Amino acid sequence: MTLHAGDLCLAVDGVVHLKDVTMTFLPGRLYTVIGRTLAGKTSLLRVLAGLQRADAGSLTRDGADFLPTPIWQPATAMVY
Repeated sequence: MTLHAGDLCLAVDGVVHLKDVTMTFLPGRLYTVIGRTLAGKTSLLRVLAGLQRADAGSLTRDGADFLPTPIWQPATAMVY
């Protein structure tokens, strides 16, 4: 499963958490998200896992739009 995030943007209560984040996750690989406190790591993981909706941008899984997938259906998980 290839997961591609394109120009994801998210603001919560007027505070920008993600701005124009673009990345591709390839099958069979392990990825780590690191950064300083309040850098948006948890927000990014929540959007990628389908637990939170991005304000703008695209999220595709194997080329199909993943953003409208209901929260109880995604085959993506996040681990702290």
